[in-house]
Amino acid sequence: MRDPLVGQMAVRWHFEWVAILIILVFLYLAATGSLNEKYGKKDDSLSIYRKTCFFIGLFFVFISKATPLHDIGMSYLFSAHMAGMALDYLVIPPLLLLGMPAWPVRKLLSIPLADRIITFMTKPLIIIIFFNLFFSLYHVPLIFNTAAMHPPFHVIFNLILTVLSYFLWWPIICPVPEKDYLSELQKMGCIFANSVLLTPACALIIFGSTPLYQFYQHTPHILPHLSIVEDQQFGGTIMKIVQEIVNALALGLVFYQWMKKQQEQDRREASMDIKGYKYLEVSPAKKLKRN
Repeated sequence: MRDPLVGQMAVRWHFEWVAILIILVFLYLAATGSLNEKYGKKDDSLSIYRKTCFFIGLFFVFISKATPLHDIGMSYLFSAHMAGMALDYLVIPPLLLLGMPAWPVRKLLSIPLADRIITFMTKPLIIIIFFNLFFSLYHVPLIFNTAAMHPPFHVIFNLILTVLSYFLWWPIICPVPEKDYLSELQKMGCIFANSVLLTPACALIIFGSTPLYQFYQHTPHILPHLSIVEDQQFGGTIMKIVQEIVNALALGLVFYQWMKKQQEQDRREASMDIKGYKYLEVSPAKKLKRN
């Protein structure tokens, strides 16, 4: 017989997150509108594409936080948990960073301590190791089961991973142009390295033939045709597939920016060549005139 709590949890919506998202929309419109004109630089205006990315990111925040996905993931289905993590750490951060106005970030970086912390934590080698190590440790069965049974620990782990995920994407999609110091080739290297380092944790979950997380063995089964092991394998598969899709899109974006930058450089060089040619063409005439 189905647990009566299952129905309640499955339809539970977190309307406090709806209110938070509405406030964020109004703040974003102000930050990219009149406030951007007041505090931003001339080149800080965002394209429609980047603003759209931000709103898509907020939509995924809605899916992850306001819908029952999180509660189902932490009470019934490991696959739902992994789907929520894929949104929180792989999908939402790059979208929000793409649409982030630069001037509020500059205000934050004007605080010396914040600048030092962000500069250190966004060094590619450091953040790639930190994020993947922490993600892997969180999914060690002993640690995961403890966090799942004690909500405060889960909140702390989730908060740390969320912050680390934004640091992870910062070197690739930096919202402040003057801090965007990596070349496109280096950014591609970061994306590839992160993909490789997340693979062992996902592989352990995907190819595990026995239940790794005892917590889910004692929860009601809301999908009777999906065993605990199959749910576990499905969760690892979701995480890895989402990562590969996001990384492919990120590689495409970086490659597009690289080609665009190269075309602009070629146009500048061609313009300089034309100017130099015109100078050489005109100079003899001026010389004859002087004679």
